[in-house]
Amino acid sequence: MKTRGIIYLLAFALIAYFLYTNSQNEPIAPPQSITRQEIFADFADLRDNDIPEASLGGTFFTTEIFFPADFIGDAGDEFYVTMEDGHTLYTQRYIIEKEEARPDETARLIYKLKVNWENFRPPAGKYLSYKFDGEKWTKVN
Repeated sequence: MKTRGIIYLLAFALIAYFLYTNSQNEPIAPPQSITRQEIFADFADLRDNDIPEASLGGTFFTTEIFFPADFIGDAGDEFYVTMEDGHTLYTQRYIIEKEEARPDETARLIYKLKVNWENFRPPAGKYLSYKFDGEKWTKVN
């Protein structure tokens, strides 16, 4: 009887170990970084972005984007976008944040507008700067 009990106990332990190891969820992959190219594409056309209303009936267009030297596109990274309508210069500060995932999706990164400044340009030399001429982006420094 003791031998049979030990065999049952070992079988139960083996089944419990098998269920435990196979029920572990796969590690959650971190969200994919936002690339500079994605940001360039989004800000080349401002129609779907959160921009202030232009003064004197003008239309804003992007003039420059500034990235910190250590920008990699992960949560917590920030960048600045300057835009103008011919009369007014605006600079917007965006921060990349992790969007909460729905149960059937993986988390993803989005950028959110945090601050909007009028007649402000980030200091020269502190950021990597890219100018937009209406068709293509050109690195300034």
